[in-house]
Amino acid sequence: MSEIDWSKAPAGTTHYRAAGGMYYGGFYRHEANGDWFFFVDGSWEFMGAPDESEAHPLIPRPTKPEPKEWDGEGNPVIGSWVEGMRNGKDWIECFYIGPDEKGNRWFKTFKTIDSETEFSVFSSTMRLRPIRTQAEREREELARFLQTRLLRNDCRDLADAILSKYNLTEK
Repeated sequence: MSEIDWSKAPAGTTHYRAAGGMYYGGFYRHEANGDWFFFVDGSWEFMGAPDESEAHPLIPRPTKPEPKEWDGEGNPVIGSWVEGMRNGKDWIECFYIGPDEKGNRWFKTFKTIDSETEFSVFSSTMRLRPIRTQAEREREELARFLQTRLLRNDCRDLADAILSKYNLTEK
């Protein structure tokens, strides 16, 4: 059987069957109430329940898979928010516009100053990652806090400082 061209299916199509034997080939519609229709001469014709056939099965129309959330591998999904590393140390949120014909990745960033939103558009090869969750942000903040305290060798009050800044609950 050749590949089904679903782009030629009329609106409402739910199935396809190849022609053969006593079966009409073409597009079918199965409604929620159980009724079946066959598309013929530009309109849907009621047909009752179609016969089952192993040689000529009704093939359900494929559904589009849900778009995957970007996992950090390859290029981000066009139109998604990501974090990009700026200046080799700071992560900024940016909107991925997409690649150009040369393969450059284009982004938009937004910042609000005194209720005015400014944005810039740029191309970059910067490191990217998916937007972090609140828990990931808190973990990163705690790691920075610990690092600065440990580098200063100020460990005596470290536990008190952590408990005063973070709501730690037993899990």
